[in-house]
Amino acid sequence: MNDSINIPEGPSQAEQLLEKWPIRLGLIWCVWTVLAFFFATQVYMLYYHEEMPLSFGRALFVEGVGCFLWALSTPLVLWLARRFRIERNNWRRRVPLHFAMGLGLISTMMTVDYVVYMLGTGRPSNLTLLHIFLFLIYNVDRWLLTYWVIVLSSHAFNYYKSFRKGELHAAQLRTQLAQSQLEALKMQLHPHFLFNTLHSISALLNKDVDGARTMITRLGDFLRLTLENSGTQEVPLQQEIEFLNGYLEI
Repeated sequence: MNDSINIPEGPSQAEQLLEKWPIRLGLIWCVWTVLAFFFATQVYMLYYHEEMPLSFGRALFVEGVGCFLWALSTPLVLWLARRFRIERNNWRRRVPLHFAMGLGLISTMMTVDYVVYMLGTGRPSNLTLLHIFLFLIYNVDRWLLTYWVIVLSSHAFNYYKSFRKGELHAAQLRTQLAQSQLEALKMQLHPHFLFNTLHSISALLNKDVDGARTMITRLGDFLRLTLENSGTQEVPLQQEIEFLNGYLEI
């Protein structure tokens, strides 16, 4: 029986690194920093195209505040995604719950973003409830979309991990089944081989005593090698050759 069973590898090095929270936090901040520079570049080029001069530092401040607020909030969103996971049997409750939690979180973040922006640009007179409410209305869709992108990304990653674990477990079960079948086959073959060998030794005792003695010695060596390699996945080539020579001589 020569069945090859492909066993999926365990978690990759990248997956193992992502299990560590310092690595996750560093990656989150790197991603949002890159996005801050990307959005700032877009704003800078837009104003430059419209012939409305705007320094890149000002554009980075405008976009960077929101991005860094998201960098601070992303671990919380990931925790909410794991704690209130959306599944087939609970999606009617969990989807509205995430909408409510997302609205509460992004409303707080947008308020902070608006206050910091107005104070940073020297316009504290615009810090009124009406202006804040209008800012929330105009930007809630964009911020809520970002919340859902993070939630769905977390779900996709967790489902991928679950799939990998299930695939690995199934492969291990197949390996155990193949090993059990092989051991059962050995248990069936060994008694027949042993009985035939003893019968041959009994026949040689009346004709060739030295041959019978050699055969008994080879049988002992053969059984010793069989017991030593029982359950072993790999054996040295020299032992395998010795095992085959003993079998052929018998």
